[in-house]
Amino acid sequence: KGLLKKNLESSRNALIEDLKAYSDIIDSKIILVFDGSVKLKSIPGEPVKGIKIIFSSDSADYAIERMAYQAEDNSGIVVVTDDNLTRNLIFGMGAIYLSCEGFYKEMKQGLEQFRENLKLKSVKNVLKHRLKL
Repeated sequence: KGLLKKNLESSRNALIEDLKAYSDIIDSKIILVFDGSVKLKSIPGEPVKGIKIIFSSDSADYAIERMAYQAEDNSGIVVVTDDNLTRNLIFGMGAIYLSCEGFYKEMKQGLEQFRENLKLKSVKNVLKHRLKL
């Protein structure tokens, strides 16, 4: 049980770190919803830049559906879920959905592309500097 909790906790922390970096790249706010009202010890208690973390007392899917229902405009909302009922409800409210695997691939690809762009800019800056000398 302790190992499972530790792995869950480290997986959640890794997800939060990836989402924080991705949020910076896409310049959008991310709301991350976890099942369960009891948060794990190492999950930040204070806000993480670009991410709002919610521990739902109900299921995460129900919390997501409720937030989408309460939103004034769902056209800019992308929901990441593998739950078919939630997907259908979200889509019916005008939001877009992605599977967890699809989003993870998109996020990893975006982060990798960002890192590659940074490398290219760094190389270009070095070359510019050397050409000026």
